[in-house]
Amino acid sequence: MAMRSFEALEPLYPTTQDLHRAALRHIPRFVAAYIDGGSGADAAAARNRHAFDRVTLVPRYGRGGVVPSLETVLFGQAYTAPFGVAPMGLGALVRPRLEERLARAAQAAKIPYVLSAAASADIETVARLAPDVFWFQLFGLPRDDHRVTLDLVRRADIAGARVLVLTVDTPVQARRPKDIRNRLATAGFERRPAILADILCRPSWAAEMLRHGRPGCEIFRRYLPKGASAADLTAFARAEIEGGFTWDFVRRIRDVWPRALVVKGVLHGRDAIEAIGAGADGIIVSNHGGRTFDAAPPSLDCLPEIAAACDGKAAVMLDSGLRGGLDIARALASGAATTFLGRPFLHAAAAIGEEGGDYLIRLLQTELRHSMIQLGTSTIEELASVERGRAYQA
Repeated sequence: MAMRSFEALEPLYPTTQDLHRAALRHIPRFVAAYIDGGSGADAAAARNRHAFDRVTLVPRYGRGGVVPSLETVLFGQAYTAPFGVAPMGLGALVRPRLEERLARAAQAAKIPYVLSAAASADIETVARLAPDVFWFQLFGLPRDDHRVTLDLVRRADIAGARVLVLTVDTPVQARRPKDIRNRLATAGFERRPAILADILCRPSWAAEMLRHGRPGCEIFRRYLPKGASAADLTAFARAEIEGGFTWDFVRRIRDVWPRALVVKGVLHGRDAIEAIGAGADGIIVSNHGGRTFDAAPPSLDCLPEIAAACDGKAAVMLDSGLRGGLDIARALASGAATTFLGRPFLHAAAAIGEEGGDYLIRLLQTELRHSMIQLGTSTIEELASVERGRAYQA
């Protein structure tokens, strides 16, 4: 099938909300619940969205023709835009080989691609596909004195990951009611009549899964016996990933990791200071998209405090709740050096397929440029000084 151009797709999906609605027509309901669901009552996920809606930015005019440059420099490397692909577990539930597709799109666009340790593609494959933009995100696997954790660090180093991202906001397995009801972590979606009925309503998705097989956490395959199933891989990940990183363990990884080290999941200024003291070069302000703790504040609301606490000693980045180029501008104006988006990339892949990642990157770039012209800013650095308007109570 011929690849469709951005111009052909834009009238069909002019916003990420359009991609979301279209995605729901292509994937089973239990997959949509896995993507969009949060912990508890989904309150934290909703607050993330409301936090962005409350931020207004004051446009400036009369400055002549503004030609925005989106170039961003992180840890000494230039990227073409101030956003990247956030780490997401089991992306192939949406589309087979989804991580590989998104990695190719990120490499082509020269934006960061962060591979999750719980992804359905392995480190070495993604590193080959995105050698210039590959970041690796790591959870803690504490058994045997972090034997697997440290081996994953070694593999990421050999593969040439530009940045290692340590996620600290999972001290306990999250309780996501939608996934519990659908028994995604126990029985498995292929063995329940209700799930099978759901799958039959999406025959194209079912055909792809039959052709490629059920996805699992492929990164862990070498730690299981030969012939381990996808269900075995996922069960291993759930059993082994437990406990957030301590600051002492961050120091331990700092001692063996040779390149940029980022701590993800920080929502308090003191924790940011601890992370820097443990050797972090960057902080991702994040509440995990509302997927770990339902009482957590919105990441965007925590950003100014953390940026002030870091005081230029670490790059401060943001994820959770961004849904478009205007949200990226809001985050940059609030103190972020760059941003990461997760769910919109899953929605784009579900809605469009092979070219979903490429299309969303172009859409975000277009929206961000439009916002910068309205704000009278020509560089990403200038966005940091944009005047915020009176907060709107969404």
